[in-house]
Amino acid sequence: MNWVLGAVVGVLGVGLLVVLVLIVVGTLTPSGHKASRSVSYRASPDTVWRAITDWGGHAAWRSKVRAIERLPDRNGHPVWRETRRRGDALTSEVVELDEAKRRMVTRIVDEGAFGGTWTWEVAAAPDGAGSLLTITEDGEIYNPVFRAIGTWLLDMRATMDRLHRDLKAKLGEPPPVFGD
Repeated sequence: MNWVLGAVVGVLGVGLLVVLVLIVVGTLTPSGHKASRSVSYRASPDTVWRAITDWGGHAAWRSKVRAIERLPDRNGHPVWRETRRRGDALTSEVVELDEAKRRMVTRIVDEGAFGGTWTWEVAAAPDGAGSLLTITEDGEIYNPVFRAIGTWLLDMRATMDRLHRDLKAKLGEPPPVFGD
């Protein structure tokens, strides 16, 4: 029986050590991060712009989103709650919408573990054929344990990569190839 108690104490000790390391590393890691991804589309800038600014239509083409709900404005800005397929929800406020420059900035609201903004910019493709959509995340992870795990294990561009893949599929284009 002593060996069982020793094993349990050993496993608990290792688990506690891992948690302490995550807390220390997360505390020493900056809470903010920046990630960006640009993808070329054959579709015109107007077509891409209409697709991304039609929040009510996102559930029809975004693979991880089950429903989109329009909430009351906040500070005079539109607010949308997306319910993901796994059941959790994320609420975003459109804090900037510049039709002429095809630039939109959304900010995560009412989220406890993380926050930040996404900047969506649509431009004509450099070769004049199609468009270029750049999504830039200026994010923050508030919990030091989540921050350490995010720094070590997560690709901060995974969500925007999935969005680009989904938008390409919506527009009938081949999926993007990410080389890094």
